[in-house]
Amino acid sequence: MAYDLLIKNGMVVDGSGDPRRHADVAVERGIIVEVGRPGGTATRVIDAGGMIVAPGFWDMHTHYDAQLLWDPLATSSAWHGVTTAVIGNCGFTLAPCRPGDEDWLIRLMSRVEDIPAEAIRTTLPWSWGSFASYLDALDRVVAINVIAQVGHSAVRRYVMGEDASQRTATPQEIEQMRLLVAEAIRAGAMGFSTSRSHGHFGPDGRPVPSRLATREEYLTLAKEMSALRAGFAEYAPLDQKGFHDEAAVRELRELAEATGLSIETFVFGPVPGNLHGWREQHQRMLELRGDGVPVFALVNPHYPDLDFTLRQEFNGLSGWETWRQVLAAPMPERLALLRDTAFRARIREEMKINPYIARGIATPELRWDRVLLVESATGKHRALEGRDVASISEMLGKEPLDACLDISLEEELETRWRQQDSLAVDAAVMMECIASDHVLAGFTDGGAHADVLAMTGFPTKILGRYVREQGLMTVETAVRKMTGAVADEVRVTDRGYVKAGQGADITIFDPETVRAHDPVLTHDLPRGAARLVQRSEGIAFVVVNGAVVLEHGRYTGTQVGRVLRGTGYGIR
Repeated sequence: MAYDLLIKNGMVVDGSGDPRRHADVAVERGIIVEVGRPGGTATRVIDAGGMIVAPGFWDMHTHYDAQLLWDPLATSSAWHGVTTAVIGNCGFTLAPCRPGDEDWLIRLMSRVEDIPAEAIRTTLPWSWGSFASYLDALDRVVAINVIAQVGHSAVRRYVMGEDASQRTATPQEIEQMRLLVAEAIRAGAMGFSTSRSHGHFGPDGRPVPSRLATREEYLTLAKEMSALRAGFAEYAPLDQKGFHDEAAVRELRELAEATGLSIETFVFGPVPGNLHGWREQHQRMLELRGDGVPVFALVNPHYPDLDFTLRQEFNGLSGWETWRQVLAAPMPERLALLRDTAFRARIREEMKINPYIARGIATPELRWDRVLLVESATGKHRALEGRDVASISEMLGKEPLDACLDISLEEELETRWRQQDSLAVDAAVMMECIASDHVLAGFTDGGAHADVLAMTGFPTKILGRYVREQGLMTVETAVRKMTGAVADEVRVTDRGYVKAGQGADITIFDPETVRAHDPVLTHDLPRGAARLVQRSEGIAFVVVNGAVVLEHGRYTGTQVGRVLRGTGYGIR
């Protein structure tokens, strides 16, 4: 028999967690047709000797909604073996969109997710209004597969206009929103997402529209997902207490009952100062599953270093409320505030309490001995590059906050700093957490905060550092946590495994060399905007729907990805 693609001599790790085995993989018309020793020839033969043949990895939490239209690979994700990305998270999508609201949605995505507005504004064809036409636009260009959720804030804005950011909805408006969500489900959306986060503000400084929704509105819209047999509901409780909060547990039960779907949450993980508190949360999650609530957790497998300047919305100081006054001010006023000694005293006092840990969020505390001066924008402070703020402040005879602010002010807030949060990670505890039942690796925010964060390298970091170098997890478990286990939790049955009958999304890597490179600041976004990119090593081939998309890190130019439409697609 003549196949389209034959992968020979590889070691198959099929996504099930079972031990690896020597096998060849035959692909025909985008489907894996045999795993074993198929005879016959093929249009393309890949010799995978010495390499592992695995299912393509999943990136479950991204914001590539705009980027995919100018970057079909969703870089940096594809460079690390990702073949499926989930977009539309946190309630933020570019559709549905009324004529005239395009710029508002652009500015919303820019404000909340730090995606440069000009990069979106000057690049998108914006050939859509409905969610269906947006998915069609993606289908024409993507090189990897995409799972899309429809966003609450976009739906609310479509129905209520400016009022979406100011008040609760009337019963008639809720009904109009329900119809829009139902239309998106029929178009192929695999979920409905929302945000109630205190940190999410719109382009005008007001809370994002979804934060003004009542519980009745949210559950009414979420109930439209009951038409789906596959998919998931994204849930992040308001105060991040997770399963310790009975109100949150009640909402989880209601959401599961309303949708009939798996519930994805991100409420636990190893927290600095309480590395093992996640175990109690995990046990409570298992109890909920025993009660019929199909909740699973998505955990970021590493804390990334945070590169930032004090001009940026998302930076090392942005967690404190006083700093929000700085961000809301025009630049001349911002500079004046940061020079004011009384205002600095207010910031310094507020910084005595970590705002994230106080709310139970898994994040390291700000430590000045872990904040480096990475790049002096003017070159005036080049001698200090690579030194931490604690030692710089001692040398200058100043408080650390004053040293950081004074240097930044001398360079119009363009000094680049690096908060070394990765040093707070206890790798063994993190891998224990991710290896636990119904916990998945992911949550990269790919496409968002692109000039300060780079988390997209999580697959190669796990496989290189945690599996090969530290021996904290087997290859089989690591692959499962990024492939088959994900598909199982969201009930997608046609991919996630290297098995006959599955879609041919395959990543081939060298287990002896695979690793994530350090992020590098580039200016390759549209209009030259900056972002951190992260390359990998050891990813030999990335196959999407049976076609080679990446070969030793080089893009082949093929655009064979597609929107993986939900089971509500076409239902009337």
